[in-house]
Amino acid sequence: MSKLFVASEVFHGAGTLSELKNLTGKKAIIVTGGQSMKNSGTLDRAISYLTEAELETAIFDGVEEDPSSATSLRGAAVMTDFQPDWIIGLGGCSAIDAAKMMWVFYEYPDANFEAMTQPFNVPTLRQKAKFIAIPSTSGTGTETTGLAVITDREKGVKYPIVSYELTPDIAIVDGEICATMPAHITSNTGLDALTHCVEAYVSNIENNYADALAKGGLEIVFENLEEAVKNPTNIIARQNMHDASFMGGLAFNNAWLGIVHSLSHQVGALYGVPHGASNAIFLPNVIRFN
Repeated sequence: MSKLFVASEVFHGAGTLSELKNLTGKKAIIVTGGQSMKNSGTLDRAISYLTEAELETAIFDGVEEDPSSATSLRGAAVMTDFQPDWIIGLGGCSAIDAAKMMWVFYEYPDANFEAMTQPFNVPTLRQKAKFIAIPSTSGTGTETTGLAVITDREKGVKYPIVSYELTPDIAIVDGEICATMPAHITSNTGLDALTHCVEAYVSNIENNYADALAKGGLEIVFENLEEAVKNPTNIIARQNMHDASFMGGLAFNNAWLGIVHSLSHQVGALYGVPHGASNAIFLPNVIRFN
């Protein structure tokens, strides 16, 4: 028997950030990175929608690229004080992945990080809060995966924390949020989405659903990535790439990835190579080797 793992609710299309106003609850905390979501007005719009939903809102910002377990613990401490029933990861994959680990430590303050680096070793979540992922980049698919990549700074190692418990309850895939994404980030994240689709499709896990999503996502990437890089305000291309990223994430969440990502994560941690770029370097060589 097989099971398809996907975010419980998925809102996709330009303007779907407004779905936040339909939440029910008491408190929400938004976890985000540097200034991009603030400067673009996305953070303020998200707060406005949450206010409309009558949710008290807190912000944890400043999540670094390749977030660490220490950052996750700091965020969890803020959550312990605030006691949210919604945790919202808003921004690039670093912000969303960090928010996922904060969620774990919020619900289980004594959880052992090293133990959770072993696959499927995250304890049962949703005892205190549910999770919403709102990506601002079109590549990782973290908004629909049971995966968070967390870096151990002392060891210089990126750990993929793998558990279906980490699959978001709600994903908001709004291409308008990506309109201010620089060309080099659009390119790198798009190559990450492409690699997800390729590796999921050739996975040795037989899964018709994942195969269809991988092929469909790959086609969308080829048709839209160049346009999204050249014309960043083309919301149609932006939304298409956002959808392709989600499809690639959904595909590999159910068929998993291969040696390209295994190599790429470590090269990124050791040498600071952007993840999508390192994927693009390894992919043709791995294909030749295979």
